[in-house]
Amino acid sequence: MKKTYIVAEISQNHNGDMKIAKQLIEDARLAGCDAVKLNKRHLPHELTEEAWDRPYDSPNSFGPTYGAHRSFLEFNEDQHRELKKYAENRGLDYLLSVCDIPSLEFAVSLNPKLIKIPSKEITNLPLLERAAEIDIPVAFSIGLTTKLDIERAMFALGNKSDDILVICTSEYPTELDNVHLNRLKAYPQWKKGFSSHTPDPALGIAAVALGAEYIEFHVTLDREMKGSDHVVALELEELIYMVDCIRDLEIALGCDRIWEHTPSFILPAQKKLMKKRCEDGIWRIH
Repeated sequence: MKKTYIVAEISQNHNGDMKIAKQLIEDARLAGCDAVKLNKRHLPHELTEEAWDRPYDSPNSFGPTYGAHRSFLEFNEDQHRELKKYAENRGLDYLLSVCDIPSLEFAVSLNPKLIKIPSKEITNLPLLERAAEIDIPVAFSIGLTTKLDIERAMFALGNKSDDILVICTSEYPTELDNVHLNRLKAYPQWKKGFSSHTPDPALGIAAVALGAEYIEFHVTLDREMKGSDHVVALELEELIYMVDCIRDLEIALGCDRIWEHTPSFILPAQKKLMKKRCEDGIWRIH
């Protein structure tokens, strides 16, 4: 039985508050997830001076400018180390989505199970090429990309056997007719994952049925909280439901072979229900 790797994406839903981040880690543990994931940006590499100073007038803003907003939501390295220890003490892997090379280098220093490249960085070839040089699997999302972008990213990453192509749609929240789970059938040579921006646990379950080995859902304490990603996230009961269903599905999927010999668990029903030919030529249950 193949075990799906299930990631609770905290992202920026901690709202700059370590207590909220730790509660979301607890929720991921309660739900039975394998990992939690946050974002890491090195803001001087992330924003131009113009972008930093741009007014950010939004109900979800945590600062008067976009730079101030991003800075408010950015944990420092010591905070990430503290959260990593907190997660690992609860049996969870601690992962980062990295948005630049300095953030990648920091993530590597944490010795993670994998590195995540978010959709917005899929055309950042220097970042991908540096990630390819590191002996850590890379999961990369394709929510903002064309086929040509994806194939360039694959080339830059070098098609390592443990890398994961993550199906994603960068619409917040994603309408169901824009999810396109059938994209999991593309590029059969790659391991596949699914990252959802729709707060519907059924999509994660369906993705596993279609072959996804990596599932990533935003999580929140409350979808009504301030912040742009809460609306696309699962609350605790929904997360528990999805993880439980995926674990049941893994068992139910079983093997992909047709039986050559009748399994012992079928014999009682076989004896009771299967018909045999009678002397008059009619097939009856005996």
